[in-house]
Amino acid sequence: MMARGVKQNHGFGLKHIKYRNQCYAFIEENGPATASDMYERVRNFRGMPYRHMPSSVESLAQLLKRDSRFYSDGKVTAWDFTGSKTKHTLWKIHGDE
Repeated sequence: MMARGVKQNHGFGLKHIKYRNQCYAFIEENGPATASDMYERVRNFRGMPYRHMPSSVESLAQLLKRDSRFYSDGKVTAWDFTGSKTKHTLWKIHGDE
């Protein structure tokens, strides 16, 4: 009988490793960013969107929350086209000033 491996990331598997690596490179190059900015602007080496990427901005934020390379320590206020105010989490990488 084989033993089970140790659970990581609170028991959840992390998907989209290439996409998360590009998010890391995006923050390294451009500085702290919101999940919606990364969802819109992170592209593959050809400049096209990834075929396998998170399905929404919220799922991207969940992936970044579970990845130990990313952290958030503040929120940014934004206004949408109807004039209502929303707060977005600002994501940073460890070792980045």
